[in-house]
Amino acid sequence: MYKAVWKNQEVAVKVLTALSIAASQDKSLVFQEFRHEAYIQHQLKHPNIVELLGICFSPFSFVLDYMPNGSLYNLTRSLEIELIWSVRLSIAIEMAEGLKYMHEKSIVHCDFKSPNVLIDCSNGSVKSKIADFGTARVLSENITGRFVDNPVWLAPEILLDKPYNEKVDTYAYGVILWETLTRADFFSECSFFTDIEERIVSGERPDIPIILTPTEFSEVIEMCWHQDPIQRPRFNDIIKKLQTISERTAEIEAVYGELEKESLQKRIEEMAIEKALAAENQNAAVKLRIMQEAEQIRQNWKEPLARKKRNHKSLANQNALPFNALTTSYGIIERFETYLSKTDGVGQDLSFYIQAKQYEESLFSTKS
Repeated sequence: MYKAVWKNQEVAVKVLTALSIAASQDKSLVFQEFRHEAYIQHQLKHPNIVELLGICFSPFSFVLDYMPNGSLYNLTRSLEIELIWSVRLSIAIEMAEGLKYMHEKSIVHCDFKSPNVLIDCSNGSVKSKIADFGTARVLSENITGRFVDNPVWLAPEILLDKPYNEKVDTYAYGVILWETLTRADFFSECSFFTDIEERIVSGERPDIPIILTPTEFSEVIEMCWHQDPIQRPRFNDIIKKLQTISERTAEIEAVYGELEKESLQKRIEEMAIEKALAAENQNAAVKLRIMQEAEQIRQNWKEPLARKKRNHKSLANQNALPFNALTTSYGIIERFETYLSKTDGVGQDLSFYIQAKQYEESLFSTKS
């Protein structure tokens, strides 16, 4: 994604990358993907959807609305930024309005996720828009196939390779609401995508922090990410429910706002401690490695140095080595030996290690 100026306004330029290996090797397939995305986004004119302003054929590119404040994913993970309930509910309603509009036009996003919700705070308010329609499909009947690898926002029916419809966007919407609430990664304790997939398919979902969440908002999340797509609500109903909640914003902020601030502050402090410990562990690991390598140098060159010293003495006694060469080479040996003697106690010192490597190179490149 690039920032540019077009017709005296700031715009974003998205250069198309092939969605598949086959497309990356076949320009005609790249053009098909380009045409497909342009066709889909050309139909979408809504205040909560990033607008397609123009296209370019060399390279295949889209000229789009510029959203200066990045993605909702980044916003929710920036814990130092306060996310009050009025903003959280406003974003939730705007996303729902955008998806409602798409579904009324029989378009399913198929890759709806917080990185694809863009934010603009430039006019004193927070505006959100849905972006990236490369995987979007027109809903005639049911859709089949999986278009992305990351399972975090994928509904269980996609993961099970079943036919699906617009309710996969509703599922993803529920996950995003949970992200705006917890400001955390979905199943963050899982190291592998396969583990996340197994938990989603089994019907498991992350906990909703009840103490920080209005009951009505929890209910919206649970309805949206329901295992059975038939049970997931339409966006008309979601919007009505969220608008009802937003009428109580002041009350909700008074009840839950301070608790959330305390919780976030605790998380920030915990993350700072974890970061400091990680840095300390990394430094300790580096010191240990240096000490081990220094000890290895000491062991490797202990006997060769002794032989080299004996050889120098013999050559000196025979006057077989020029005085300058002898003193230079012998001086290097002495400095290296001085270093080696220090490695017993302070081999973890990086400066000694660097000196040893330098002495080693100069010593054994000097002819004896």
